[in-house]
Amino acid sequence: MRTAPPLPPRPPLHEPMPLQPAFTAQFRVVPSADDSPRMAALRNMQSTPILFSPARYPGMTMEQFEVSRDFPQCQKEYLDVVDRIAGFVRTHAGNVDPQVSQEQVEAIDKDLGIFKEHLTNCDQDFFSAHKPIIYSSGKEMFHKLDSLLEDQRIPLRKRMEAISAMAPAMPTCSGGVGTALQHAVSSLQNSNGGLTGAAYRMKINMLDALITEHVRHHHTYGSGNEVHFVNAYFNQVAEKMGVPKRIDAFISIAQPEITDAKLHACQEKIARKLNPKALFSNLAEEYLAKVKDAQEIDVTAPVQGVQLTEVNNRDKNIKNATLNREYGEVPTENYLLPVPEDANYAYQFARQPTQVTRHFIEQAREQRLVDYGKTVNLTTENADGGAIKMLGDLLWRDDEGNCEELKAKELLSVSPQAMLATLMKQHVAPADRGAVLHGVARQVLDACESGKVSVVPAPWLEQFGEVIRISQLSAQRDWTAPVVLLAAKFGNEKTMRDAIDAGAHIGVRDSDGNTPAMLAAKNGHCDVLKALIGAKTTIYDKNAAGQTPVMLAARNGHVGALKVLIDANADIHGKDAVGRSPMMLATENDHAGVIKELIDANADINLQDNDDRLTAAMYAAKLGHVSALNVLIEAGADLNIRGEYNKTAVMLAAYNGHSDVLKALINAKADIEGKDNAGRSPMMLAAWSGHAGALRELIAAKAEINLQDSGFGLTPAMYAVKKGHAVALNVLIAAGADLDIKGYYGANAAMLAAGDGNVDVLKELAKGRANLDLQDSGGHTAAMRAAEKGHATALRTLIEYGSDLDLKDHQGRVAAMHAAANGHVDALKILIESRGNPDAQDNKNRTSMMHAAQNGHAGAVQALIDAEANIDVKDGYGLCAMVLAVRNDHRSVMTTLLAAGVDIDAKHGNGYHQTAAMYAAMDGHAEALQMLIDAEADLAARNIYGETAAALAADKGHAGVLKMLLDRGAGMDGPDDVIMLDALMKAAGKGDADVLVELMRSNLNMNGQDYDGMTAAMHASKNGQAGILKALIEGGADMQLQDKQGMTATMHAALNRHAPVLKMLIDHGVDLDVKDNAGETVEDMTLAASDDADFLEDYSEVLQLLDAARSAKIDGP
Repeated sequence: MRTAPPLPPRPPLHEPMPLQPAFTAQFRVVPSADDSPRMAALRNMQSTPILFSPARYPGMTMEQFEVSRDFPQCQKEYLDVVDRIAGFVRTHAGNVDPQVSQEQVEAIDKDLGIFKEHLTNCDQDFFSAHKPIIYSSGKEMFHKLDSLLEDQRIPLRKRMEAISAMAPAMPTCSGGVGTALQHAVSSLQNSNGGLTGAAYRMKINMLDALITEHVRHHHTYGSGNEVHFVNAYFNQVAEKMGVPKRIDAFISIAQPEITDAKLHACQEKIARKLNPKALFSNLAEEYLAKVKDAQEIDVTAPVQGVQLTEVNNRDKNIKNATLNREYGEVPTENYLLPVPEDANYAYQFARQPTQVTRHFIEQAREQRLVDYGKTVNLTTENADGGAIKMLGDLLWRDDEGNCEELKAKELLSVSPQAMLATLMKQHVAPADRGAVLHGVARQVLDACESGKVSVVPAPWLEQFGEVIRISQLSAQRDWTAPVVLLAAKFGNEKTMRDAIDAGAHIGVRDSDGNTPAMLAAKNGHCDVLKALIGAKTTIYDKNAAGQTPVMLAARNGHVGALKVLIDANADIHGKDAVGRSPMMLATENDHAGVIKELIDANADINLQDNDDRLTAAMYAAKLGHVSALNVLIEAGADLNIRGEYNKTAVMLAAYNGHSDVLKALINAKADIEGKDNAGRSPMMLAAWSGHAGALRELIAAKAEINLQDSGFGLTPAMYAVKKGHAVALNVLIAAGADLDIKGYYGANAAMLAAGDGNVDVLKELAKGRANLDLQDSGGHTAAMRAAEKGHATALRTLIEYGSDLDLKDHQGRVAAMHAAANGHVDALKILIESRGNPDAQDNKNRTSMMHAAQNGHAGAVQALIDAEANIDVKDGYGLCAMVLAVRNDHRSVMTTLLAAGVDIDAKHGNGYHQTAAMYAAMDGHAEALQMLIDAEADLAARNIYGETAAALAADKGHAGVLKMLLDRGAGMDGPDDVIMLDALMKAAGKGDADVLVELMRSNLNMNGQDYDGMTAAMHASKNGQAGILKALIEGGADMQLQDKQGMTATMHAALNRHAPVLKMLIDHGVDLDVKDNAGETVEDMTLAASDDADFLEDYSEVLQLLDAARSAKIDGP
């Protein structure tokens, strides 16, 4: 391999030339902090938000701050401000148009909740060493955002959009959180700032985009680290660009990777692309898009009359609502333009925001955001009359005071020598002449790069070369950069040699990072390339895509340029940004002559790229370049090298359907049976892509036709079926493919076709005599799979070819049950009409009706009713369709069954004897229960345990359902109803206050006793339910009653160490001298229980209460 000589030093970076448009110093100043009312109030409060900062806590570490007395208040403020932001979204979600969806609200709430968890979870310690940033600038930004959300001057939609954009970053690292907060605050601060605010916001957006593009081209990094690289660059240019630095503790990850050269390249990119014209063009596009979005018509069509009035009204409304405050006022005539020569006074929205851009630029000049310097004449007149003038980067034709913009390509009709003569007559200084001529050449170069100019005449370029040679401007050599690049691009050797002789810098780059040598190589200009090499230019530099002159010559098929570079000792084995060598680039573009030249120069033909590990032969196979492949085969390329996922050239050719390439590979004895990482052979890949020609080549070469992959056990025929490739399938069938092979889980080709609804391939399988009734590992047939997915046409096809619809899967389900369970009415009707039994039962005795009801498919239920299916039959658990619908709260199914006359009072549950109403009450389905009540269901019915619907609702804690039933007098046999008393006891013991309240409102005896003689008060006392006990006391329950052991509520509270409950009873005035059946008072039994020293302290609080009560009694009157 040839080695490259050392790179020459980079030329020094020059400041932009004078007379070029530039942002003023005023535009580069960071805007002052917000002055929203809430923030002003916060600043005036005596207790301002606590921020962890060296100024406030000098010498204190974060660990010390976390145990300081200020930290709890700081943490509370933090959680409160996050909650306020989440609450703002919930409150205003429905107040914007269109409304913020509930799904979006929940997502924002979740993201902010995760951030709070990161703040408070000490065990996780998510922010770790970066807590100081989170609790200082991070917290400060949250308070700023909170204040801005209260600023009514900012449109509500803007405020909601700021939170929506910020929230997804909240679960991320400190850098992601800080950057998102700054974006949110900045967008709101500038939302009322008119053009200045909008330009500032766009400046930040463009900086972000340009830096991100640079980072992606120049760095490799781990997942999630891109933001830190972007922020590191951002902070390097922040001060100069007049933007605040980013809050990101992780930029230390990126800083070691940012060399001076990479930073310099980034700064050059920003200086070149973030200019006034680009910024205000972007802003104008944004503005025009918002104007058009506010309309409710086709904005590409002309409007007139009443419609024009409506358009103007909507335009006025959006301007008054948001646009005037966000961008400043923009006259409508800048974008709603009269249709030329239209007698009906029609108007049409501008397709491009050209006039809006001009308006913004003019406003920016008036607001001193942009300085265009002075106007100079380029010519005194031109072919059309009038002088051509230059103001910064704007070119104008001035004909008797009427100016119109001059397109860059029109400059090609103006003599560069005449321009120079005019400048000299105006006594323009040499440095300024260079700046003007640079601007002219740059206009043409930019037009070439954007495709607006395709050819630059040789005489025009040669005149520019003469200007360079005679103008005594060699000291200002940077002004010649665009001329040098144009000479290289268009192969003008004379201009290039004039520039070289005048000392022009020949290492300059265009916007894609191409040097003159690269442009000459790319376009095959050998003479220019020789001149540059003779001037000692480097041929080893790379452009933004990582490509050298050799790569560009190879990629574009220029054999002559390639020979020049090889003779100059160029590196023919280097790789570009994605790891492609010159050989690969030539192959990728099918340049056989270049490939031969590289082979003659001993280039490695088996190199692999970095991304997919492809060789040149693989590129040829993938792209179908048979000429290039034949050259590589003749040179002995290894055709069986494995790339990413273990793919070979044969696999790539087969997958992409390149039959002629595949034939060449087969003739060269390439392996046709190898498998990739998923176990797929070339035959499978060809079938997957539906390439019949590739399949024929492989079949002719005797490739195995029934191989199965290692992933799902699929054969080539199954791949063709899965992708719906009928022609490819026919090729395989004609070659004798086995259509009944089963893949993993037992699925065969017919099942795959039916499950996907691929009728064409299903018919081909049937014609090819595939077995349509085979069953997979779950017992499913092709008909069942079609029914499950609702593929009605596929079912008709299976029926037409004799598929057995009565087969059952391993759960005993027939095809109709699968259709019913998934609500596929059309499929179900087809199966019923085709002699299907609507009352067939599966292994659990469930019918199609039950499956449909359980899953809430009312349409399927109706179809079965229409087919006279039994609606009252019960399954193996004793449940009918109605109960299954009730238990799953499927009210539409209930409506259908009620209309069909279902028995709503039937008893279910294999001996439990529960009605549908009981199940509704037990599950808390109030609406379903109301439907049953309206249908006059028996609410007094009892199950085998004597429980009514009301008792079941109480037992499960469904207070609302219980109230519904009790209000109707349902479920109670008087105040001493044993079942309802049992429900009362359970509610008291569990602390179910809502249920207890409803039971207390009824006529139930609050002093009723259970089998053990315990009352509700005793259950509450025993389980420490102070709130329940308070309600019972206030409801008049007797606290002195004793159970069968003689125990009172007081004794239960004391023995179970529930001090608050005991105090409540003592305060109520219970008798502490009452004795149980063993003759012990509450104090006796508590002392006995506390005799064990291990438990003494458990009873200490209880004993203290009892002792205090005893003392109070002795000391009393």
